[in-house]
Amino acid sequence: MKKISYIIAGLFAVGLSSCSDMLEVESDMQLPSDNGIGSKTDSVFYTFGIMSAMQQLADTYVLQNELRGDLVSLTSSADLDLQELANFSADGTNAYDSAYVYYRVINNVNNYLAHRDTTLADGATNLVTNEYGAMLAFRAWAYLQAVRQYGKVKYVTRPLTSISDIENDNSPEVDIYQLASNLIPELEKYAGNPVPDYGNINCGSGNNNMVGGKTVSSFQSFIPVDVILGELYLERGQEGDYLRAAQHFYTYIDRNASTRFVSNLHAEQPTYNWFVRSSFDRPMDFTFSGGTFNGYWSVQTFANQSAQIVSQIPMAQNYMLGATTSLPLLYGFNYYTANDDSIYTAVQVVPSTNYLAIADSTDCYYTSAATVSGRNPIHCFRGRDLRYYETFQETQTRDSVMERMMKFDTGNIILYRNTTIWLRLAEALNRAGYPDAAFAILKDGLKSTLLNSNNYISPETETLLTTTIPICDINNVNDQYYLNNVGIHAYGAAYMESMTSGINNGPIGGAYSTYTMDSIVGLKMDRLAREFAADGVVIGATKADTINAVEDLICDEYAMEFAFEGTRFSDITRLARRKNREAPSGYGANFGGKWIARKLAYKNPAKQMDQEANWYLPFK
Repeated sequence: MKKISYIIAGLFAVGLSSCSDMLEVESDMQLPSDNGIGSKTDSVFYTFGIMSAMQQLADTYVLQNELRGDLVSLTSSADLDLQELANFSADGTNAYDSAYVYYRVINNVNNYLAHRDTTLADGATNLVTNEYGAMLAFRAWAYLQAVRQYGKVKYVTRPLTSISDIENDNSPEVDIYQLASNLIPELEKYAGNPVPDYGNINCGSGNNNMVGGKTVSSFQSFIPVDVILGELYLERGQEGDYLRAAQHFYTYIDRNASTRFVSNLHAEQPTYNWFVRSSFDRPMDFTFSGGTFNGYWSVQTFANQSAQIVSQIPMAQNYMLGATTSLPLLYGFNYYTANDDSIYTAVQVVPSTNYLAIADSTDCYYTSAATVSGRNPIHCFRGRDLRYYETFQETQTRDSVMERMMKFDTGNIILYRNTTIWLRLAEALNRAGYPDAAFAILKDGLKSTLLNSNNYISPETETLLTTTIPICDINNVNDQYYLNNVGIHAYGAAYMESMTSGINNGPIGGAYSTYTMDSIVGLKMDRLAREFAADGVVIGATKADTINAVEDLICDEYAMEFAFEGTRFSDITRLARRKNREAPSGYGANFGGKWIARKLAYKNPAKQMDQEANWYLPFK
């Protein structure tokens, strides 16, 4: 199939969440009389039906994560349901509290798994393997989101086809650790497989000024098995799990290096256009010409550009065609209208003080106009992370200047981007005992040249990165692509000295940079000690202290990279649970609880957030 002219959202009508909604099979096709999905055509349409069930949970997934996280605040225009969700007072009547939106996906996948003919082949090639693994990944993702929000879930593996099936179901109730253990073995059978590719999905055309007709690559609408396996191992955190997570994230990266990572994630960064920051009081010796910062002030591509996206939920381009998203409207922008008088609306969700504090603590690097010894020295000033300006755009309206949040400018819901995979890899490597490798992802990017004349990669880590996870092995067939890697933190702090060449053509690094492992990790370690360690405890003496500090640096990068996209609450609760289990000496048994409570204190939450039981929504 070269192209599927198919408006995915328009095929299925779905009502409000209820037990009966969970039973809906999101396909307009009846199962064959032999209860088998036996042809490729049957299978493709059934697969898109499951994607339609994903559409029904899209807004709920994002709002549960962002409003309950620490990166947003609500304005007086926000409705009561949003306010209750944000301050942890939501009960079972809240419009955004629905576990059934996740179970709709789960039940549809269970129905597929129960009826799919897994022997369908073209000669010696099995036509089902990649698709079957992709369905398991959908189910695992939906289960993982549900347990992150509700603490415990019913683990159902058979299709429930009637209300009595639900009422009489005796499936076990599991927590996040048990869930991961249940899901991992079956998914491992499909590790390393690519996702299916059924061509382009036609999402229709709309009236808005942002996008006309919209198509989405079908392979970006699936969740890679290795990515969800990495997530599950990160959550479970048993002995060896962090290295297993790292290996799965690396597997995905390495198998897609030549097609997905060569020219979009860490290579060929676009030059940052200075007019966005024209009102900023830049240093007097700042080299600036031609409307750009000398070629060295660079940031990520827009988060919602296609080249960045690993997985997303495609939404219809017009609400008359099917499921659309209300998320742009909450940030004050009516995505689905072309009427300039109504394109901007009352803003309900805005960046929090916590988000701005992280953004405004960035050392921004620049080349001085003054020449010293034949070169332009590198300096830095404390400024705002440049990713803020890739997220918010100042737009002149008829009456005022609006600051529009651009993360939903395609009308789709992003689940994973390339930077998600790299930062998840950093989190896994850090907890596996390699904090220097994790810091390298932030500072320089992993590549073979990193191991030449560096002063922070240990021999143990060098061995790991050239053997078990050979991303820095010069003999790796993808070395030519990894050489383009730069540090993710450089997206927000700008380029500066190259650590290998000593000239102004590389990422943060080299002797002139203050972004060094000792200084940056040391500062974070000191702050954590002041805020959470017991009096008189000497902090910094152990590797556990370093790992704890690097994890917080990664958490800050999560904030700047993925703010408002729908991951924040799940990210900080995962880290908090881990800090409770693996706290360095001197931090106490409830370190993670205190850590997350401090992040959420500005909300004046209705519950004591240092207690894990209060993190979860009432199951509905």
